[in-house]
Amino acid sequence: MAKKKKSKCNLKFVVTLVIVVAIAVFMAMTKPSEADHSAVMQERFEDVAYSYLGASRDGLISFLVEPAVGKIMKSCFEVNDYVLVSVGRIVDPTHPDAEPTTVSIGLMNHVFAPSAERIRKIIDETDEAKAIKDIFQSLK
Repeated sequence: MAKKKKSKCNLKFVVTLVIVVAIAVFMAMTKPSEADHSAVMQERFEDVAYSYLGASRDGLISFLVEPAVGKIMKSCFEVNDYVLVSVGRIVDPTHPDAEPTTVSIGLMNHVFAPSAERIRKIIDETDEAKAIKDIFQSLK
């Protein structure tokens, strides 16, 4: 009788292990790329810029905003690729010792990131980010 109980326990362990490995393989294969993170965050930061400017994407101001945000993204945004997920972070190139801020997480073909409204609220409430707000205000 003890033998059957042990084999049932081993079977449950093997089934659980196979399921966990299958999920891990699926997560690894569907992890978003650096380009996916960049595209989502570029759009979010452009929306923030347009909200500060009180403009829309279809105006002439887009010729100024999109390249400016793209340049900022190239110098301040990095994506760390882990086995099962990818993580996008904002780094401060002027302070290399500063801790990067996580702004996006890529998991199962989706990049999870805060909305443009949430990003703007954080910028408005953070003293260190007042310079960003001032830059956008000066473009008006």
